[in-house]
Amino acid sequence: LGTSGYDYYHSDDLIKVAECHEQLLTAGEGSSCCYRFLTKGRQWIWMKSNYYITYNQWNSKPEFIVCSNKIIRYGKSVRK
Repeated sequence: LGTSGYDYYHSDDLIKVAECHEQLLTAGEGSSCCYRFLTKGRQWIWMKSNYYITYNQWNSKPEFIVCSNKIIRYGKSVRK
């Protein structure tokens, strides 16, 4: 869609999210810290994720990242 997933994380949480992403790429699975994510309705919600990488059965290359997200708390709307 022309955007990065990082465009939807709160700027104060970017370092934490990037560290979790690096852990996923190193270990193949993991859990995130709590972070703020921007919704379509322009509101911040607090979330926490569990994730793992699936691998192609024929060539063993990484194929998908599977995430399970849990909403911790709804936040305030974002002002333009």
